[in-house]
Amino acid sequence: MKKILFASLLILSLVACNNEELESLNENSAVEIDVSENMELKGKWTGKISNSPLEIIITLNERSGALSVPAQNITDLKAETISYSENTFKMNINFEGQNIEISGTLKDDVIDGLFSQNGVEAPITLTPYEEDVVVNETYEKINIDVEGGTLIAALELPVKTPSAVAIIVAGSGGTDKNGNSIGLESNSYKMLAESLAAEGIATIRYDKRGIGENQVLVTDPNEITIDGYAKDVENIIKYALQDERFSKVHIIGHSEGALLATLAAQKQEVNSIILIAGAGRPIDEVLNEQFSAELPANLLEESKNVLSSLKAGEIVESVSKELQPIFSIPTQSYLISWIKYNPVDELEKVDTKKYVVQGETDIQVTEADWAALSKVTSEAIKIEGMNHILKEAPAERAANVATYNEPDLSLHKDIVPTISRIIRN
Repeated sequence: MKKILFASLLILSLVACNNEELESLNENSAVEIDVSENMELKGKWTGKISNSPLEIIITLNERSGALSVPAQNITDLKAETISYSENTFKMNINFEGQNIEISGTLKDDVIDGLFSQNGVEAPITLTPYEEDVVVNETYEKINIDVEGGTLIAALELPVKTPSAVAIIVAGSGGTDKNGNSIGLESNSYKMLAESLAAEGIATIRYDKRGIGENQVLVTDPNEITIDGYAKDVENIIKYALQDERFSKVHIIGHSEGALLATLAAQKQEVNSIILIAGAGRPIDEVLNEQFSAELPANLLEESKNVLSSLKAGEIVESVSKELQPIFSIPTQSYLISWIKYNPVDELEKVDTKKYVVQGETDIQVTEADWAALSKVTSEAIKIEGMNHILKEAPAERAANVATYNEPDLSLHKDIVPTISRIIRN
């Protein structure tokens, strides 16, 4: 069952906590401590959960412990209990109703242990944490007025003054401006923005609300909706239209961002909409297909029933512990707002040039999605050997998934020329 837990984190981690919620959780923790007699354990440790690219950081002090998950923008979530015995430790954390237990034994400057979430265990190896080197960024930070405050975005400008700007709209989950999220570090959007700048095309990309620099825009995870995300895209378009440097505005919607771009383009005038790896069917159909490849029969049947309830607008209060990471209450609320849309019907309402781009080795969005969207687009394009995250990859699943965590792997050689051609037309 290990595969189910951590695969689910990759499929749907739609809602992240903000700092206020974390502080509230931390302040209310009833910490019970056994003082360690071996403080060689003291300090920060980092590692990745077995069979998952998810990195965690734990902090061990004499009378406290904490968990951080950088990809999910969770920082210093304090342990409710922590105990030490010679060279071993155990800490327990309650996070949104899920019981997380981390334990380990120190030997030769390495901690070998277990990470458990609601009783589902996986091995983890931790080593001393080293602070990351600060990287100089190439973009200009801009502030955009949105509902609930200000959205911070990255404006990537070419050397020469551009005439066109493209807004990069991210896919599902807690995705940041570089295209990275929990369990995924590909740098796809960063590479795309920098490559388009080299072609003379400006871009705007951003951390989704509730993520990274825009954490503060979410005060209640249950209130995040597909329509709220689409409204953010509308406001970014408004910002771009008012910038005198740009005479043309385009939208590049990737994965779930294809639907967000579609909904925003119904409300704001743009020169073109480019949908990359977008679903062409309602999300319950897509998820049922994905889950069929991941879940055993009993959990697959339960997930279908949950999705059926969500389609009827009904929250399912109790689900199996193995499905809780997928179907948390905030995630269910979000899915209810998403599941009502048929992407083809919505794209048909958009009055501008429409393009759909699909990689032939995409293992998340299928030929059926591309074919459905193609019926209502100006041009449908396939790119041989490109996968879901815009990298060159084989069709074989394990090798394909491995590229999701190769941040230095270049984009597929055809994706930037394809987008550049569309924007220049």
